[in-house]
Amino acid sequence: MALHSLGTSPATLTHYEFHSHDYWEVILNLEGAGTAVIADRSYPFSPGTILIIPPDVPHSETSAEGFRDIYFHTDFIPGLPQRQDSDPSCAAHRNPAAVPTLLSDDRDGSLRSLLTLMLRRYFQTDGNDALIASLYHSVMLLLDEWLSPVWPDPVTELLKDRFATEFTDPELNITAILEESGYTADYIRRRFPGQPV
Repeated sequence: MALHSLGTSPATLTHYEFHSHDYWEVILNLEGAGTAVIADRSYPFSPGTILIIPPDVPHSETSAEGFRDIYFHTDFIPGLPQRQDSDPSCAAHRNPAAVPTLLSDDRDGSLRSLLTLMLRRYFQTDGNDALIASLYHSVMLLLDEWLSPVWPDPVTELLKDRFATEFTDPELNITAILEESGYTADYIRRRFPGQPV
């Protein structure tokens, strides 16, 4: 598990052309809303959206109002299927059919805080620093927690059952049901990993 590069938008952008990378790319949107096109599908993004894009998958971003993000490239994402060979030139590494994963930063902006500190330190030390390695490890632990399957708990199981049985009810109010559960939206989102945000 290695950090290969780290960066941020040099300015507010309205469009970033199609491109791909030899490694996984994790993009955290900082500001602006728009659409990311990844392979042949469109995904909305807004501040706090996290896009995890597999190696060699073409992607672009567009925003009428402009956007900024922080991104990094790594050879491993915990909790997601990995390539069989760690050599990026190897054919087993190429996986154009792979699909992206979308997450959302938590209410406290934990990923944003870690990446901002990591980026600041990265530019101060040319990327070679024990603190950067520690922050990167923390980022990966956070992603692993958000991507790992969680043990079902009674409340989320009740929510699933209620949604399944009342799905056809035209009076179904999902927001009210979630509020009745007593859990925050971020918590519920994490209890259903891999779902679009």
